[in-house]
Amino acid sequence: MADKLVCVEIGYFFRLQWLIEDDDYDTGAILGENYPKNVSTAKKNLEKENISTEEKIDCIALIAAEETKGMMKDSDGYYWETKKEAREALKYIKASIKNFKEDKTNWPDWTKKALLNNWKPPKNWKPSY
Repeated sequence: MADKLVCVEIGYFFRLQWLIEDDDYDTGAILGENYPKNVSTAKKNLEKENISTEEKIDCIALIAAEETKGMMKDSDGYYWETKKEAREALKYIKASIKNFKEDKTNWPDWTKKALLNNWKPPKNWKPSY
């Protein structure tokens, strides 16, 4: 198992928070609260060779969050005003992380959106560019 991202209501907003894998899943950082602080830093970090898989996943989650509808940012990290938007963002971010783990990050945008909507490519299928 690994750390997982969940939707939580904090105050009047909905945030995405990491749950840390241990005996009882302790709560971790809010998405956008810690490192990396912004998308440009996240994109630069992904180009580095000496970055851990965990750090890459943090960067991918941050970049994906920026692409979601209704996302806002304050000093505590990213948030969404509605639960629906937060859950849609969570779904998109999880799909982006899954695509990274399955080495699908360089696929065209239409395939990423199709995968997000539960499209399953035929066995051994690769996109043409």
